[in-house]
Amino acid sequence: ALEGGLRVVLDLSYGAHMSAREHNSLQRQLSRCWGANRRAAAPVSLHLAGLAQCPAACLPPGGDHLRWKVHRLDERVEERFPPASLTFLTPDAPDVLGALDPARVYVIGGLVDHNRHKGVTQARAAANASTSASSSLSN
Repeated sequence: ALEGGLRVVLDLSYGAHMSAREHNSLQRQLSRCWGANRRAAAPVSLHLAGLAQCPAACLPPGGDHLRWKVHRLDERVEERFPPASLTFLTPDAPDVLGALDPARVYVIGGLVDHNRHKGVTQARAAANASTSASSSLSN
């Protein structure tokens, strides 16, 4: 799955938008994502992007994420993948996520903000001429 699975990116470049409490929440959510993917019958090719913009407080303590079988990317997601291939999953999107396309790269914003920054991921998708879709995923 690491090399050939459906590509899912957890975009961690939003760290500056969050409080210390929200950083802790993101740590726990990242660990849950990794654990669920590891146990999944059909795991995805998981990418952690934006690590250069991600404060250490956003990542699991003790460097746990360094042992995970994931792609670790210092750069932002739109610097690594062609913007036309990106689908940002955001609750603000006008379209609902339909069938998954293995040619697409699905981006989940690592932004725990309790709706303080409404529309941030949607605006990023629009700025990169990427697709956005609403899904049942939430922080």
